[in-house]
Formats: sequence, structure tokens, C-alpha cells
Amino acid sequence: MFETKRKISPASAFTLVELLIYVAIFAVTSGTLTAILLTTTRIQNNEVAGIQVTQELNLVLETTQRLVRDASLIEKVYEGVTETAPCTTFCSVKLRMQNTALDPTVIRSTATAIYLKQGVNPETTITSNRVIVNSLNFTKFDIIGGHATIQIDASLTYNSTNPQLAITKTLRSAVGRVSAATFDSDLLPDATTSNRNIGAATNLWQNLSISKLFNLGTNTTDILSPAPTAGSLYYNTTTGNERLRVYNGATWKDIGSQTPWTQPVNAKNNALFGNDIASGTLTLDSTSDVTKGNIILNPTGGNVGIGTGTNTPGEKLEVIGNIISKGTSWTSRTSAADISWRAVTYGNGLFVATAKTGVGNRVMTSPDGITWTSRTSAADIEWQSITYGGGMFVAMAATGAGESRAMTSPDGINWTLRTTPPDTGALNDWNGIAYGNGLFVAVSTTGTATDRVITSPDGINWTQRVSAAGNDWHEVTYGNGLFVATGNNIAAATVS
Repeated sequence: MFETKRKISPASAFTLVELLIYVAIFAVTSGTLTAILLTTTRIQNNEVAGIQVTQELNLVLETTQRLVRDASLIEKVYEGVTETAPCTTFCSVKLRMQNTALDPTVIRSTATAIYLKQGVNPETTITSNRVIVNSLNFTKFDIIGGHATIQIDASLTYNSTNPQLAITKTLRSAVGRVSAATFDSDLLPDATTSNRNIGAATNLWQNLSISKLFNLGTNTTDILSPAPTAGSLYYNTTTGNERLRVYNGATWKDIGSQTPWTQPVNAKNNALFGNDIASGTLTLDSTSDVTKGNIILNPTGGNVGIGTGTNTPGEKLEVIGNIISKGTSWTSRTSAADISWRAVTYGNGLFVATAKTGVGNRVMTSPDGITWTSRTSAADIEWQSITYGGGMFVAMAATGAGESRAMTSPDGINWTLRTTPPDTGALNDWNGIAYGNGLFVAVSTTGTATDRVITSPDGINWTQRVSAAGNDWHEVTYGNGLFVATGNNIAAATVS
């Protein structure tokens, strides 16, 4: 048999050198690919960390901007939770809000996180645990004539143990407050109290509403510096002449001194004084013009009282004290008849006079004291005195038929004869009559010592009274709580 052997060619296998070369190429290629993969992964992780820090910085900024713009007041910035500590690294800002449920609003920071607390609501975190806080600074800028501004400086770092992922980013921005201010405490100036203003001549507030006191500045002389403008006010404290003063654009004037008043002045149970010192004078004048006008007291009803004790005057005019007339110019007027007129009175808008002579015309009336009209008396007897009170005119006579020596009239025109009490001897000559304190009192020049005074609540029904003496009592009047009567050659008698 023949044995055949295959011959192996050296060219069909790797040599050791070739094998080593191929292994080296593979190793280099694998290392390169691994390095590329690691670099790509690191870049991606850095981008994720950077995006996270940026997003959280933006959230802090947006939250702060929104809250500051909605705030009524940027009250203060401080370090940590101590409101008196100056801001250095981890600051807080305190905002006052119009919504009481959110007031106050505080943004604060620590190395761990940035927090938000509004009113009584629980505190929440603005940042997450993926970042740490390097610093948060607030700087407040007060702008004269405008709203305060807050500058924000923040620095955050991605929270990672890998130094290559500890990405740090910083932010600086500012935001201004835009809402109206509200306060829950005193609004006070700084120590320079005399140089701070609210508004200015060219920057005016429209309205000022105050619930209680409005305290003005005080001075004893008119203020010229700073220069006043029309409407400026101050309180003058000059002793004995305290008053409000207003600047009209040219000079200072007392408030209330400007004329004329265009609206009624309603004192309503309060006194109106000319001044509060002893010599103060209250002058009532219808106008400053020489032609003058009328001064009308109680034109629509009520009574006028003059003097102490006239708080509730019983008649249209009740005077306690002396009345002195200084009229120097008189004009003669024509009476309704040429007879002996003895007495005159005024009441219910009418002058009424009585006479002791005449026939059927012993009364005349006038609405103005100028034009007179004859009226028929209740009897043609000697009517000596007349008065008005309690809505009734009452006249008394010195003569008459029997005891009918009084007459009454509610209007001064229509008269009724009345009976007076009988005396114990001759009939009385009733010469004087007065009204006061709801009572008519008449006195006589004749009679006994006990019958020369009579009284009546209405002028119709009369009661005998005991006189102080049996003298000729001619006149009687009422004032200051007293009736006072006088007569011939005797002292006056009084009765309360």
C-alpha cells in the first residue's frame, strides 16, 4: 500500500506576530469606544444636573417675583429667622399681603432648602432635595415717590457625591412691588421726622380716608416755610385765640371767617361763641354791605331766650336782664283813632294797643307798628294795660261795670269781657298786668291791703291774691324768675 501525506503550507495560518498585532488593534479600539461611552455618559449627567439647578433657580425667582408683586408692603429682609439680624448668607424676606389668610408671607433659606410660609398655612419648600443652597441674599431698595424693589442673589449646587456632577449656578435679578400698600402697624418716618412728606405739590394723592383722629401740625404764627399751597392747614395754638387756619393761595385765614356762608350752620344744642375769653364778642350781621339786610331768629317756629336761665323760653322772646333801647331816630305814625292810648304789647306777629277813651274803638292793631286798624273792645272802659302770653292777649281796666274789668282775645281782634274777683270795698282799678312762668298777674291802684293782686293761668279765670301792702300798685313785670311790681312813693314788691 501506498501512504499519502498532505503537505501543510506555511501561508495558511497566523503567525505569532500577526496574532499579537490583531490583539493590540482590538484592545485599542475597545478602549477608545469605552472612553467615548464614558465621556458621553458624563456629559449627559452634567447636562441633567445643570438643567435641574437651572429649573430650581428659575422656580425660586418666579415665586419671589410673583409674591413681591402681589405684596402690599416689603416689610423687611433679615438673616435666618431673626428679624433683627442683618442679611448675610441665608436670608429671609417678609411681605405683607392684603389677603389676611396669606399675611404675612415669608421666604426664607437654609443650606438645605428655600422655604415659603404664608399666613397660618404650613411651611412648604420651594427647592427639592436634588439641590443644596449655597446662598440666598435679598437686598431691599426704597425708592422715593415709588414702590420698593428687591434684588435677589441666589446660588444653588446639584446635590451629588460625585464632584464632577456638583454643578453650581448663580442668579441675580430684581423685582418691584406693584400693588397698593396696606398696613397692620404704625407707618412711621425715620428719626428725621420734620423732613418726611406724603405726596408732593406735583404728585398728589386723590383721597385720604381716616376713621378717627387727624392730627394737624401746630404753631403760634402762620407757617411760611415750607411754602404753603392753597388748602394748606395748621392749628394755631395762640393762647386765648386757638383756631384752625387755612391758606387760600395768597394769605392765611381762620376757618369759618370767610364770607358769605353758603350753607346753614347747625349748632344743635351747642353754644356759638364769639370767643372763649371774657371780652370775646359774637357779632351777628346780615351782610358787610352798608345796605344791610335782616337777621331772623327762629323764622319757622320756636322761641328765643336771652340771658341766663332762658334755656327753655316760654314766649317768642324771653329776656332775663335789662333791656336798653338806644334808638335815636323816631318816626311819627298815624294811630287808628285820635284817642288816649295807654298801653301796647306785641304777640303772635301783631302789635295791639288799648285806650282809656273812645267809642267802640278802644283797641287798634298793626302787623308792623306803622299801619294801624281800629278794633272793637269788649267794653268802652278805661283800658290801662295789656300783655300777651300763653297764646292770649289780656287787657285790664281801671273802670268798668261791676267786676268786669278784664278782656281777652286770641288774635287781638275779637275781644271777650272777663270778670275779675270782687274786692271787699270799692272796685279795683287794675293798672298793670304781666305774663311769666305760665301765669298772668295784675296789680291795682285801689282796694284794701289784701286785694290788690289777682292771678290767672289763662286770662279768663282769676283768683284773688294778698298784696304785700295796700299801696297804689301801677306796674308789674316778670323776669329772672320774679314778678316785680312798683307803685307811687313806695318800695317795689317782689314775688317768685
